[in-house]
Amino acid sequence: ATYIFDDCYYPIVKKYHWYTNYYGYCVSESFNRLTWLHKLIMNTTDEVDHIDLNVKNNLKSNLRICNRSLNNCNHKCRKDNKLKIKGVEKINSTYRAIVRKNNKRYRSFMYKTIDEAIFARQVLEEFIYGTSMTYKNIYNLSFQQKKIIKNNLKEKLKKEDVDLSA
Repeated sequence: ATYIFDDCYYPIVKKYHWYTNYYGYCVSESFNRLTWLHKLIMNTTDEVDHIDLNVKNNLKSNLRICNRSLNNCNHKCRKDNKLKIKGVEKINSTYRAIVRKNNKRYRSFMYKTIDEAIFARQVLEEFIYGTSMTYKNIYNLSFQQKKIIKNNLKEKLKKEDVDLSA
């Protein structure tokens, strides 16, 4: 397997003997201790998230230190997801975004287009988690449409007494 990382880490990375584990991560083992490439690059023992979900992409710009909850939320959509879009559901001819945190569901309004629901998902993630985990540019929405969705969701969450300081 080929893993990518920033050239500046080569002097550190070359000191280890790497292999691919069962889950596809690049790891090294010495004296019964595992070293994970992405944690070595981030210089931490904390949770590290691959933003683009590609465990082979260990560029520092693709990694972020996070907690277990956030890391568990950033995963690929389920195989039985008919839309193939994480956190968006279709109800009749409309779409809605859903974000879960601490066993609670946060839902957006219903939207006519899937792009509106995808953008609403990103906005919900920012409000609920403090960061967006689904980085997809929505080109079909104008700046004004995005602003309206964001403001409406903010008001909706305030009415539901959601702490927006995540």
